[in-house]
Amino acid sequence: MNNWLNKYVILIVTGIITFISPIADTLLFVGIISVFDFVTGIMKAHKSGTISSRRMINKLYAVIGYFVGILISHLLEGYFGDAIPMVKAVVAIIALTEIQSVRENIKEISGTDILSPLTKILQRKVDENN
Repeated sequence: MNNWLNKYVILIVTGIITFISPIADTLLFVGIISVFDFVTGIMKAHKSGTISSRRMINKLYAVIGYFVGILISHLLEGYFGDAIPMVKAVVAIIALTEIQSVRENIKEISGTDILSPLTKILQRKVDENN
């Protein structure tokens, strides 16, 4: 019986790895930006004195939701084909959300907006074209 169980565990783990391997880089990217947001969020909470385990747990749930959303979109993409790049769309939404959160955290920590130089350059280009 034990040999039978080991056989199916190996098959299940192999199937999961096979399913995840095409999007492993995507999952790593989302993991990295989520960790960066988590770290800047802790720094912001430390500065304001509002560190809360509830917020940390909520962030953990959000990251789990991100991964589940990516896996579901990968599954749907496999079912419907590559006609609609669902994984890219989901990751773009997640990345924009996390980058905005990091931006807000850094602005709270340092008092400067990390995108203000970019917005000034873009505004200058718009002014030149008008």
